Amino acid sequence: MAVAALCVALLFWSSAFVAIRAALPDFSPGHLACLRFLTASACLVPMVIVHRLRNGFFPPPRLRDLPGIFLHGFVGFFVYHMLLNEGEKTVTGASAAFLIGAIPVCSTLLAALFLKEALTRRAILGLVVSILGVTIIALGEGGGLTFDRGALLVLVAAVAESVYFVAIKERLARYGSLAYTIYTMWAGTIFLCLSLPGLGDAVAKASPQGFWSVIYLGVCPAALGYVLWNYALSKGQVGWISSTQFSQPFIAMAVGLVWLGELPGQLSILGGLVAIFGAAITTGQLKLLARRWRKA
Repeated sequence: MAVAALCVALLFWSSAFVAIRAALPDFSPGHLACLRFLTASACLVPMVIVHRLRNGFFPPPRLRDLPGIFLHGFVGFFVYHMLLNEGEKTVTGASAAFLIGAIPVCSTLLAALFLKEALTRRAILGLVVSILGVTIIALGEGGGLTFDRGALLVLVAAVAESVYFVAIKERLARYGSLAYTIYTMWAGTIFLCLSLPGLGDAVAKASPQGFWSVIYLGVCPAALGYVLWNYALSKGQVGWISSTQFSQPFIAMAVGLVWLGELPGQLSILGGLVAIFGAAITTGQLKLLARRWRKA
């Protein structure tokens, strides 16, 4: 059951990059993010109620934690998704997934700078390799010796999400991953409501593919994805489950080919492989996988 939940969560999250591309012809980045997370927020309300009934408890937000919740929601949901949506105007879903794969590397660097966590030689090597990979992707999406603006925006989005992950680390011990993610998502949705003006007209004019792509983004990757992922984490080995995230760009590539008939260029794929390899070095997942391979 846990493996099935993990596979579905990975499929949802990977396909999100492609679904954004499918929705962008009909929605502005702001309208897309707003409708997506209004949908997700509505879906999470009954999930919280069911969780509370089954477990007898769901940690309520403390009053003194509200400023942090809103700040984290602003960075992790408003900033991240606005930049990601804007960037995907010119970047394929698979290339965006490769760039977002740099989040573990950025998080490691930020944790070393602000949380005083040790930065090992392995992490530094992985950082250098990932930077090389990201540079190759940006050049590949730009079609030559110029950096693609969309790729740079997606990269900044990855940095914003890394800031979010590092900033919430202390709160996760108090609330748990699922509860704090939900609270920050709701807070981020409030900021995304700044894009509400004109959303009704955009929905009325949207094609069926564009509209249902956004609804899918809200229900599956944004709402169900987090629930399934947390369920898998509660039942399996954290290290192994975390390592499966490196498969997302390749799943996104397959979904993009089937859904939209798009593939990133060869240079972008090469850069993506290099970037993911660097992230695996930084997080120690490469060493973990090698150890598991020797035992097999």
